[in-house]
Amino acid sequence: MDTNFFDALEARSSDERENDNLIKLKKLIDVAKKNEVHKKRLMGSIETLSDIKNIEILRKSELTQKQINKPPFGNLNLEPFNNFYSESKKI
Repeated sequence: MDTNFFDALEARSSDERENDNLIKLKKLIDVAKKNEVHKKRLMGSIETLSDIKNIEILRKSELTQKQINKPPFGNLNLEPFNNFYSESKKI
C-alpha cells in the first residue's frame, strides 16, 4: 500500500489490524468486567474478533429499565458518577 497517502495504521496488514483490534477489545472488556452488570454479560472468552458475537446484547428496552431502576446510568457506568466531572477535567 502506498504510504504517501496513508498513515502506518492504515497501511498495516489485515492480520496486524485484527491483532491490534483484538488487544484493544480485550483491554476494554477487562475494564468493563470491573462492573458487576457488565461482568455477567462478558463471561465468555474472547480469543478472536469473531467471538464478539458471544457477548450478550444489551437491548434498548433493557437499558431504559435499568436507568429507571438505578438512575442516571442504570449502574452501567465504569466509574462512579461523581468522577465524571471535576475541576481537573475541565476543557
